[in-house]
Amino acid sequence: MLMLTVLLLLAGCGSRPPMAKVSSGDTEIPAELGTYSWKTFNRHIVADAEGPNDMMADKEAVTLEPGGEVKVSFSNKPKRLVLTRWVGNEAAEETELESNRFAVPAEAGEYVYGIRAEWSKHKSGTFAIKIKVE
Repeated sequence: MLMLTVLLLLAGCGSRPPMAKVSSGDTEIPAELGTYSWKTFNRHIVADAEGPNDMMADKEAVTLEPGGEVKVSFSNKPKRLVLTRWVGNEAAEETELESNRFAVPAEAGEYVYGIRAEWSKHKSGTFAIKIKVE
């Protein structure tokens, strides 16, 4: 029983957040890890990165149909998820995701989103995705 407890405690002790799995129906949407803070028993790593728009500048957008739904999930569910739509280097809209899902915009165009996942005070990460609505 003691070994099982130790294994369970160590399972969440990586040095960075779990990767976001983002999809719309059967379409996978690649997510890039950006800035994060991750504290384990004896380490606290804080990594800074460019903003979502800069991170996704050279990435190809995933094409989606208007009005669909995007789902965000993790191997270890965060306590809070915040979605930010970026226009240039400015945050245009910010919404807390209650159900780990958001709607694909109805208007055609390319969209860059930042997803901030928070597990605890010292465990958080931001992820960027890029979609194209046609």
